[in-house]
Amino acid sequence: FLIFALLMTRVARTRNELERRVTDRTAELTQSNDKLRREIAERAQAEYLTGQVFECSPDAVSIVGTNYRYQRVNPVYERNWGRPVESFIGMHVADLWGMELFENKLRPFLDRCFAGESVRFGDWFNNAPGRQYFAISYSPLRSDSHEVKAALVISRDLTEHTLASEALRQAQTDLAHASRMTTMGELTASLAHEVNQPIAAAATDANTCLRWLARDQPDLEEASAAASRVVKDAARAAEIMSRIRSLFKKEVSQR
Repeated sequence: FLIFALLMTRVARTRNELERRVTDRTAELTQSNDKLRREIAERAQAEYLTGQVFECSPDAVSIVGTNYRYQRVNPVYERNWGRPVESFIGMHVADLWGMELFENKLRPFLDRCFAGESVRFGDWFNNAPGRQYFAISYSPLRSDSHEVKAALVISRDLTEHTLASEALRQAQTDLAHASRMTTMGELTASLAHEVNQPIAAAATDANTCLRWLARDQPDLEEASAAASRVVKDAARAAEIMSRIRSLFKKEVSQR
């Protein structure tokens, strides 16, 4: 009976230990399962949000493989080009944009992206929808082995913004031109007034000198004074012209 009791005690302890281990392991598995379910839910949510960003982006978003063919495009392509999204899948970039544009502009940037470089540029494009200005970015998409498998292409239509900027620059240029013309007109009027004064005075003094000399008995003293005033007025006109020239040279202007 004693041996049996000892055996039963050991069996009970072993059973309790086993139950405790099973309970702990069950709790660990339950916790791991909960964590796995949360990770799966979070990943599914992230994939859903990523898909929503791709589908709902106002920019044209596409994935282009290393063979230069579209693997996926968002609905903006359908709105811009007037054809179903499915028709773009497998299409070569040159078939959509034209071979000349592809070879001269798009392919060099795609090749840089496939080499692992993120590329951005903006330019005018003449295509089926018309003349448009696009800001385009190319981002490499890598596999688990870090090999570039495709390019994420995001195209933003900045046609209206660019046209507005060009119109603003043209308006600023026109305004600056008008301002320069106004300034030149004011400067010309001012110069004409400044120069006309000594010239008019010289002409008056010259006529006065002639009248003094034309008398029956010429008044040489008055004629000499008038001639001196002519010389003075001519010097004043020359001084005005000299100051004008100094405005266009690296000289110190004198008031």
